[in-house]
Formats: sequence, C-alpha cells, structure tokens
Amino acid sequence: MEANPHRDDGVTTQWSQPADPASDRTRNVVGPAIDTALCLVLALAILALDAITPLGIADGILYVAVLLLCPSVRQPRLIWLLAAGCSLLVAVGYWISPTVGVWSFIPVTNRILSVGMIWTTALLMHQLRDARRRIERQQETLRKTNTILERLARLDGLTGICNRRCFDSQLLQEIRRCVRETQPLSLLMIDIDHFKDFNDQAGHPAGDRCLVQVACTIRSCLHRPGDFLARYGGEEFAAILSAADADGAVRVAEEMRAVVEALRILHPKSSAGPWVTVSVGVGTIRPAAGSSDITALTQALLRASDAALYQAKQGGRNRVCVSESSAG
Repeated sequence: MEANPHRDDGVTTQWSQPADPASDRTRNVVGPAIDTALCLVLALAILALDAITPLGIADGILYVAVLLLCPSVRQPRLIWLLAAGCSLLVAVGYWISPTVGVWSFIPVTNRILSVGMIWTTALLMHQLRDARRRIERQQETLRKTNTILERLARLDGLTGICNRRCFDSQLLQEIRRCVRETQPLSLLMIDIDHFKDFNDQAGHPAGDRCLVQVACTIRSCLHRPGDFLARYGGEEFAAILSAADADGAVRVAEEMRAVVEALRILHPKSSAGPWVTVSVGVGTIRPAAGSSDITALTQALLRASDAALYQAKQGGRNRVCVSESSAG
C-alpha cells in the first residue's frame, strides 16, 4: 500500500463525541432570538426617550445603530423583523413625542426620513450578508480547488501514483527521519526490462497499459503504511522503505519481481524471457549517529540503488541486486 505523501508522524488522533444536531439547531434558534429581543428592548428605550424629547432625524440614527449592533442580523428574517419593529416604533414615537411649537411638516418629514434610513440600512446589510456568503463560498471552492491541484501536482497522470517531484520531497523527509531515529532506510529502483522494445513492438497504448499494470502490481507489494511508491521516470519506479534493512528490502523487491512476471504480459523482444519483467536495484543506508549531511546521505542512497540496478541489468535482467552504504 502506498503511503500518504503528507504523512506526519507523531500526530495523535483524538476521538470526540459527535455533535448533537438537535442541540445545534436549538442554539441556532435561541441565540439569534435572544439577540433580537435585546435589540428590541434597546429600541423601546429609544422610544421612551422619544416620548420626552423630539429627537427628529436623530431618532432614525439611533434605530439604525440598533440594527448595526445586533449580532444576529446575518439571518435575513431577523434583519427584516428588526427593521419592521424599529419602523413601527418610529411611527409610535410620532404620536407620543412632544411637538409643541414645531411645525407639523417637520416631525412628519423626520419620521419618514428615519423609516427610510432604517430600511435602507436593512437592505444594505442584507446585500452585505449575501456578498459575504458568496465570498465565503468562493473561498471554500478555491481552497478545495487548490487542494485538488496540489494533489494532482504530486501524482503521475498515467499511473496515478506519486511523481518524481513527490518522490524527491518524500525521500528527504524519510532520510531526515532515519537520521533522527538512527534507523536504516532502503530504496528500490525498479526498471521494466526492454520497455522501449515493448513499446515499439506493441505500440504506445499497450505500453501505457503495461505501465499502469506494473505500477498497480508493485504497489500491492508494499504492505506497511510507511512504504512509498513513485514513478521515477519513463519505465522506472522507485519505492522507499522506511526502517527497512537490506534483507527486508530484498524480500519486498523479490516479491515485486515475481508478481510482475506472473502478470504474463507477452514481450516477444525481451532477452529476460517471454514476459514483461523487471529488474530491481536495492540500496540501503545506515546513517551513523550524529549524521547531519542530508544531501550526502541522499546521494549515497541514490548511488547505491542505481549501482544495484545497473548490476541487475548487467547480470541478465529479471533479477534483484543489492548495494548497501553506511554513509554518515
């Protein structure tokens, strides 16, 4: 099984009780209702003040402040409910507010302006809420798209396994881990024997199908969660086996070689046999305590696995060879 390229050791999963949907619904209803009721109480206090002094245009400004202060106005029904309540109080205030010595058209005009301010504010808040929701949806879509693009950027388009870029990142991560834990690290270089001849003979579509079959087959040989497989380039694959010594890596490599041969994909131009086969080079490093040169360890592991793969090809292909390094 292929490991997750974003695997992060040391993370503890915490199990928690699932949220109660009924409790969430209660909070979603009770909370906004309490907010609205408190704002209506504040509006009534403004009405009481309106009863002892002709507030005029300031009346509308105070009710607009009530709208703006309500934390639940993200819900459209509450926006309109609060606006309607404030408008009603403005109308009531006209009849109870003292207007002695004031021309009648002045309080009427002020009240009309106040109601207009209240409903304009409610409309703007409703539009702002809709705009905020659209932005949040777009941001969520963007996050999901970025996640998909990042994942696709790390995958090989043909085989569906990780690509070279992903391999380079994972190899550095695993080497740092093996240095930190002073454990061996093995790298398998897997090459399909005479694949160019197979491609020329069977055609590129058949070659693509062969690559996909081989990739799926060798991936099935990786049984530990920490094992990692990537397409290294062309007909070559690479498998990283963390905390695996040479003997364990050779067993995995031999299993890969055997299962690919067992696919019995006909290859009439192979010197290794009638079927498609693979050669596997196994490189293993054992970092010394206190090793700090990650680049040197990376190069040593790559050289060891490349040398082993070259040896397997020179030895007749369809075989596993191993090279071990103790670079520190």
